[in-house]
This record gives sequence, structure tokens and C-alpha cells, in this order.
Amino acid sequence: MDSAVLNEKRLLSPEKLAEYLDVSRKTIYRWAVCGIIPCVRLGKSLRFDKAEIDQWIEGKKDPGSARFGSLRMRAYRTKGIM
Repeated sequence: MDSAVLNEKRLLSPEKLAEYLDVSRKTIYRWAVCGIIPCVRLGKSLRFDKAEIDQWIEGKKDPGSARFGSLRMRAYRTKGIM
């Protein structure tokens, strides 16, 4: 099988996914147990399909997040926090 095809279908370990998302391994396990993040159980091991993770990330993007951030900063300034 071609290595490019293998890389596209690659399953990530919790450790590799934690590194990819820049979160702790504990967070990855918590998200998987709670059903927050898509995962595959292989026996006692958890694996994560990189393509599914990338889709999950895309679904989490908030188009108004930049605007929300500026509103939050304005609220902090109004309350004298910043």
C-alpha cells in the first residue's frame, strides 16, 4: 500500500493526539470517555482518526469568535478589570 494512503488513514494514539492538539493526555482521555471527541476502541486501546479529528475541529470553529473576543475585552474594561 502506498505510504501516502497509509498516512491519510493513520490512527493517532492518545499521546500523539495530545501533542497534535496541544492539550494533556489526561484531557484526551476525559474527552474520549465523555464522548466529546471521536475515537476508535481497539481492544483496550483508544485510537483517533486524524481525518475525523480535523473534521471535529472544523465543527468547533465559531465564526463569531473574533467578535466575541472584542466584546469580552470591552466588558472587562467597562468593569474596571483591565
